[in-house]
Amino acid sequence: MVLTDMSSVAIQTENLSISFNGMQIVKDLSVSFPKNKLSVLIGRSGSGKTTLLRSFNRLNECLDGSTTTGKVIVTLGGTPHDIYSGVIPCEELRRRVGMVFQTPNVLPNSIQNNLLIPLKLALRIQGSEAESRMEHALKQAGLWSEVCDRLKSPATNLSGGQQQRLCIARAMVLQPEILLLDEPSASLDFYATRTIEDLLESLSTEYTTIVVSHSLAQAQRLADRLYVFSSGELVQTLSKEEVQDNAVMQKTVESLF
Repeated sequence: MVLTDMSSVAIQTENLSISFNGMQIVKDLSVSFPKNKLSVLIGRSGSGKTTLLRSFNRLNECLDGSTTTGKVIVTLGGTPHDIYSGVIPCEELRRRVGMVFQTPNVLPNSIQNNLLIPLKLALRIQGSEAESRMEHALKQAGLWSEVCDRLKSPATNLSGGQQQRLCIARAMVLQPEILLLDEPSASLDFYATRTIEDLLESLSTEYTTIVVSHSLAQAQRLADRLYVFSSGELVQTLSKEEVQDNAVMQKTVESLF
């Protein structure tokens, strides 16, 4: 589904195809993702979900053998940008379209430096302003009360769920407009997963949030819009109301598995 009115669209692809070493992973995809909603991508392993997600801030280019054709139009600051045309530098794009990966990848440094270092390098912000932004991001991630008395402790001392929330805070401290999350709770236990889900729901009121998930149950709990992929193609798009309909979701399960 492609929307022609870009005022309500965060990301739109037009005839997007992505290949690695000649093998097509995403196939001629034209689809839109709405602003300030929580969109969930789901599908079997190898269906192209993560590759698509990484195309939204050009991270596939960090991997050898990638080829991208078609358009990815991302609305930033109210202006649509064809991000593969070179109109916006990759460094700026990746700051404004933040990414959180499946496995927490904290810096081997202190909790506070996981946020202060990106602020210094990306935005040249230091001192009291950096500390204020750090505190705000940690509060947004629901982590401040848990770490405020040990900010200089190694980030690797945190639990897996806390490390993942720190990674989310690290993305948010740069004040992105869009958050991309690739199976952010896949390696976490039940309670840490629910904490991440609650966080994502709260963030979706402020950010356009796009999540790759391996769990239909999680998608049903979270999605304002659900995108179902198979073999590099979009096979179904469901509204929030359809996602909440157990009969519709049962058909989705049957079509996938």
